[in-house]
Amino acid sequence: MGARHMQLLGAIWVVVVVTICAFSDEADAHEHCRRGFATCHKGRSCKTQVSCDPENCGKCGVRCPNAAHGQGRCEDGRCTLECQWRHGWRDCDSAKGNGCETNIDTSPKHCGKCGKVCPAPPANGTATCSKKDGCSIQCDARFSKCGTQCLNLQTDTANCGTCGNICPAPANGIATCSGGTCGVTCNDGFSLCGGECRDVNNDAGNCGTCNNACLAPENASATCSGGTCGFSCNTLMGKCGGAPLGDRCSNLLDDVNDCGGCNRPCPTIDNGTPKCSSGLCTTECNAGFTMCNDRCVDLGSDRNNCGGCDSACGMVPGACFCMGFVTGCRSVCTQGACSTTCPPESQDPTTCIKDCPIEDK
Repeated sequence: MGARHMQLLGAIWVVVVVTICAFSDEADAHEHCRRGFATCHKGRSCKTQVSCDPENCGKCGVRCPNAAHGQGRCEDGRCTLECQWRHGWRDCDSAKGNGCETNIDTSPKHCGKCGKVCPAPPANGTATCSKKDGCSIQCDARFSKCGTQCLNLQTDTANCGTCGNICPAPANGIATCSGGTCGVTCNDGFSLCGGECRDVNNDAGNCGTCNNACLAPENASATCSGGTCGFSCNTLMGKCGGAPLGDRCSNLLDDVNDCGGCNRPCPTIDNGTPKCSSGLCTTECNAGFTMCNDRCVDLGSDRNNCGGCDSACGMVPGACFCMGFVTGCRSVCTQGACSTTCPPESQDPTTCIKDCPIEDK
């Protein structure tokens, strides 16, 4: 074997030996790195901290990926995800692949922390969550928040126009709310009169139409029937009508215009006042007069009832002259007694003839 061949063979062995040593050195270097370190880059023996390097987590080449709202991290050689805590993002479902899927500042299912569920929202509303107020509700369009409810203030009779404004319901009707203003709808057969539901067919204060008040005479109460005014007499009163007194309620036992019945007036007598007692007409004579044969007479001067009823003074036919101071009239009643002397005021032919008629009676 020539010298040249010997040189070439020696060079090959040198390369083999160097190569084997180099691999041996790398293997030895990896195997002898401190715990948590590895040689992942040529020429940088045991410089990679695989216990916390997100590009070489646990071993060389294992990269911890980033995810939605989170940053890939390596802890103790295992990949983890660091969420954007300052902005409220959390990994509440621990599911791989969706990252930090929950924002605890806005999620009603994880409000403030994972697993804290906001109460179910009311009708016409949605549950909400905020960092400042925590759980709350957001009412739908056209609805307003009143306590824990979402209500339509334009139509809600218990919250009309504003929360807590209750529309009052009148008798015979129901309360309404329209456009945020309270109103009333009356039941069938009733009409709205001044905020109240009235039966105009039978309401004496609103008879036939609103504000048409029926009037009643004395001793009566106003009535309304079929939209027409009338009246009802009080107890023991009779309902009377017609000219000249018109419709009225009378006590038929003592009313001189309706004594014992309607339109039965008691007659008027000179020097007396008509009365009605127990439905019968009587007369009460004026002071100084006495009832004699249905007449009120003065017993002190009436020649037919002189001193008493039916006590008449006698007469002498043709004897009544009374000329001058001549006396001869015997039919004069003076102070309740018959006299033959004409009273001074009758001492003349004309008066004497009137007071002392010639013919007997």
